[in-house]
Amino acid sequence: MIDYGYGKIRLGTIDSDDLHQFWLDRNKAEIRDNCRQVGLITFQEQDAWYNGLKNDPKRKIYSVMAPGKYTLTTIGCAGLTDINLTHRTAEYSLFISPNKQGEGHGTSALKTLIRHGFEDLNLNCIWGEIFEHNAASINIAVDKLGFVTEGHHLDRYYKNGKYINTYTVSLLKKDWKAW
Repeated sequence: MIDYGYGKIRLGTIDSDDLHQFWLDRNKAEIRDNCRQVGLITFQEQDAWYNGLKNDPKRKIYSVMAPGKYTLTTIGCAGLTDINLTHRTAEYSLFISPNKQGEGHGTSALKTLIRHGFEDLNLNCIWGEIFEHNAASINIAVDKLGFVTEGHHLDRYYKNGKYINTYTVSLLKKDWKAW
């Protein structure tokens, strides 16, 4: 369990019990519309994703956990992908269940993930790609956590009959230390 004391959020090991909730959440329009996926994910695809994590050193994916009534409850998923230990870079990913959004969990989870990447994995740069229409994610990464907008990409993806613009954002370890 990864716990740096940001709010009450913890990052934990994903287990098979998390898969059904991840599958449900990833197929909700509120999540799907802000991800690269096109269309619905089958449970078999979700299961293949989970099984692929076990032997992939380029992906560190965690369940986002918050205190429930009696125990920690999984409320989302966060991770580092495309981890390159030679260049010390990784892309972040994050989603919080729609019924738990707007409570600060995304900010706390991303803070925890960033610290884990910089301190435990010795990364130098963590970056992400955010859909232009996803104001909440832009607010968390850029306004709250100090990510720098590196690029604005026009017509990057085609989903739901229209092209989507994205921003590439990044945070360097030296800038994170200046928080």
